[in-house]
Amino acid sequence: MSKAVPLSDAQKQAIRWQSRLSAKKCPEKTQQAFDDWLNSAPENAEAFQIIQYFWEQWGDLPSMAGTELDEARHFAKQSQTNRRRGNAALVFFAVAVGLATARPDLALKLTARHYQTAKGDTINIPLSDGSRIHLNTDSDIQVADLFGWRKAWLAKGEAWFTIQHNPEHPFEVFAGKGRIWDIGTQFNVLTEANKTTVTVQEGEVGVATDNTQPLILTAHQQSSFDGLGQLSGKADIKSETIGSWRSGVLIFQNQRLADVLEQLTRYHPVRFTVQDPTIKNLLISGRFSTTDLNETLNTLSLGTNLSIKQTQLGKFFIKKSAKH
Repeated sequence: MSKAVPLSDAQKQAIRWQSRLSAKKCPEKTQQAFDDWLNSAPENAEAFQIIQYFWEQWGDLPSMAGTELDEARHFAKQSQTNRRRGNAALVFFAVAVGLATARPDLALKLTARHYQTAKGDTINIPLSDGSRIHLNTDSDIQVADLFGWRKAWLAKGEAWFTIQHNPEHPFEVFAGKGRIWDIGTQFNVLTEANKTTVTVQEGEVGVATDNTQPLILTAHQQSSFDGLGQLSGKADIKSETIGSWRSGVLIFQNQRLADVLEQLTRYHPVRFTVQDPTIKNLLISGRFSTTDLNETLNTLSLGTNLSIKQTQLGKFFIKKSAKH
């Protein structure tokens, strides 16, 4: 557990001011007194900026994950401000600032914004320093952007990262059993049930798990790690295939049909049944649309001599075509 970090006088005063200013009826004298306090010392303005951020971000305690909230409560018990039980809001935001000092990773996770996409949808997420995250279909990510620290937790799916490098606070992505950090770059991360794949378009990226030494990937290189944290070696990747989904195209190069079908289910609400298990190992190469399922299935059928028939809404049956 984290050790409690005493708040500065400016932080304590900023918490009280935030509480007073948030009242439904804030007297003009109170506002004037606050302005005088804010302008009296640089540390007051800095402390109030921190408190205001937490006030805006942490207003909904029930949204915290259970284990993280437990740690925050434990921290509160250690905090001297917890003795003042008359104002729960003051206690909580004192805890928030203390946590930010003692456990920046925990503070970032608690203040992270949550983004999700449905099948077929994508979103762009801008960060304060000009960095950008493009979240792919059927994906789930939390993003923290706090006072120079930038972190993301990719729980599901895929994201493209265009990152402004900050050597003091490298951008970090946590996915599966691994951690990825930038060295000034553009890169793609795809996390699936038992595998996370990292592909670099530009610059350098570090990849590591608890079980492996860090691996540095450069432009047009790829590596992956499994659910046990085992990291694969580097593989060279053609530039055109990296993040092609951003243009509405999936490019496959000698990939198993089973893997291709799994990717298609990420973009469309469909299920595939394959009659003969050996068909799943057919190697597929080509360019396929992420939006036009009929076009994709027609191209796949013609290129593999497979019969792909829709049996029910959203359900397809695949078998070898009858010989003529």
